[in-house]
Amino acid sequence: MKKNIILLACMVLGLSACYKSELEPLKGIFPAPTVVSGTSAATATSEKADGKRLFVVNLNEGGNQFRLNLVGDKYFLTANTYTPASEAAAKKGNFISGNTQVNGQPVQGGKITVAHTPIDEVNNTYKIDAVLFLADGTPYTLSWAGNLAFEPDPVAGDIVVENFLSEETAPTDAGTLKHTLTITNGDGAVTAVFEVYTPGGVTGIAGTYTCIEYAEANADGYVVGNGWSFPDWGIAGGSYIVADGARVDVAPGQIVQIAALSPTAYVFTIDGEDALVAGSVPGEGIVISNTGAIVSSGTDAGTTKHAITILDEDGAEAAYFELYTPAIASGLGGSYVCIEYAEANADGYVAGNGWSFPDWGIAGGSHYVAGGSSVDLAVGEIVTVMHLGANMYSFSVSSGFSILVKIQ
Repeated sequence: MKKNIILLACMVLGLSACYKSELEPLKGIFPAPTVVSGTSAATATSEKADGKRLFVVNLNEGGNQFRLNLVGDKYFLTANTYTPASEAAAKKGNFISGNTQVNGQPVQGGKITVAHTPIDEVNNTYKIDAVLFLADGTPYTLSWAGNLAFEPDPVAGDIVVENFLSEETAPTDAGTLKHTLTITNGDGAVTAVFEVYTPGGVTGIAGTYTCIEYAEANADGYVVGNGWSFPDWGIAGGSYIVADGARVDVAPGQIVQIAALSPTAYVFTIDGEDALVAGSVPGEGIVISNTGAIVSSGTDAGTTKHAITILDEDGAEAAYFELYTPAIASGLGGSYVCIEYAEANADGYVAGNGWSFPDWGIAGGSHYVAGGSSVDLAVGEIVTVMHLGANMYSFSVSSGFSILVKIQ
């Protein structure tokens, strides 16, 4: 009996020691986290490095500056929960601790959750929630929502301009709208078919789509049906393109982007590597210029001014744009709001309005030529610029003008 009592006492002491060991790290006074939330403008960059993507998102909320350094595998930031890793060990789904900073101080731990609702490749709605710990243990929580813009990768080779885009629509049992988009060349041969699904009530096709199997059963929309074929049976379907005379299926996981170049013309890209331009009205809405020049310079407001001159095939001026990007912007792609005194604006992504004084014989600012006449860009208009690769850009003005141009 005495032996059993001694054994029981030892067990109690052992359990107490275990509880003490487990609870030890919780001792002390822990600071309350700094809670930051908002929707202010943010900037983001994307670049390739060692077979992966490095994203830097800069936020300034409530007097706090956040620099989020995340790792992915697409040219845009994908929805994910990002966990900390060293720069050497970081891979898709990590944020790089140390390079991620709050108010200039390196972050040691935490997590960053990203939600993404694509609109098109220029405008993407993001929600970022984060819990971050500095090296000294100081905690921060961040909740931000807004737009981040990423440029597609340059497209290898020339852009193929197709003659005609036809569309058939049909509702699905899942509540989405199926758009069967067929692109044919000047000879009437099919060069691409895309089966895309938009959410119920959305009739436009511009957007970013993820290729999945059984897309028709997906209730969320913004998906594209994968290509499939059974050669032995002689049947095929789904989404595909024709490259070098052969059918190439769109595979699950690939990203198809459809951007409105004009009310009658669209740009189609697959993972930023293949591009087709198609018009729903043959010969309309697709204007091509082989000559464009850009001169960039800094402004006193801290932005970068891009003066872009575009000539038509006869060497006459087709358009001139004055666009202003933030100093940290890595490219020209984006949406620009036309304002007065754009050069004094410190935020960037604005366009200088067109102006003229006919009695004095002077004019300037952003304008384009339509019907043989110069048309000034009015305050409030939107200029959308897409980088299509190989120095090829599209410029679209909300009043209806659009042009594809090779920047020399």
